[in-house]
Amino acid sequence: MRIRTAIIAVIVTLSLFLSGMRAAIYASLSAIPAERLLNPDGTLRIDSASSGTLDVSGW
Repeated sequence: MRIRTAIIAVIVTLSLFLSGMRAAIYASLSAIPAERLLNPDGTLRIDSASSGTLDVSGW
């Protein structure tokens, strides 16, 4: 009985971990690069055409 419980716990833990990884990968692929939203003077351009996650890595 303990082995079955341990196996179920491992399966649930792996499933949650993998679903979190999938969400993180999707978010990084769909993020908008910051340079795409910059005005020539360096200010951030926010308009109705822009929605989603902003990727500021490297800034």
